[in-house]
Amino acid sequence: MRTHIPAALAFGIGLSLATVAAAAQNAAAHLVWMDDAGDAQADLGAAIHANKGADVARAASRIEDLMAKTQAYWEAKREPEGVRITQDARALAKEIAGAATAGKLERAAASFTKMNTACNACHGLHLEKR
Repeated sequence: MRTHIPAALAFGIGLSLATVAAAAQNAAAHLVWMDDAGDAQADLGAAIHANKGADVARAASRIEDLMAKTQAYWEAKREPEGVRITQDARALAKEIAGAATAGKLERAAASFTKMNTACNACHGLHLEKR
């Protein structure tokens, strides 16, 4: 005996599987971005400590780019806390890059501390487990 699945139902199942696959792919990409952001954050801290403005600006710009992707990720997941914190981290990364480019490394260092606080707040929420 052969069972036929209505086309609309089959399409719905296919769409659901595609949605699940896309979500898993996005979650995997998000983990890569977070690893990259951690590396960039370490580079940024080292560059601030070494008073290397160009390296500070480069690392901060990298973090800002990664936070743009992360913001889109949380927007797609409809996680307002993640979006808000990521926006804050992006703004601070941009501020750090600007301060470093202007030779104001003390200001960059102060903003770096604030950015670390924002990053830690997001990680403390464990949004990825929701």
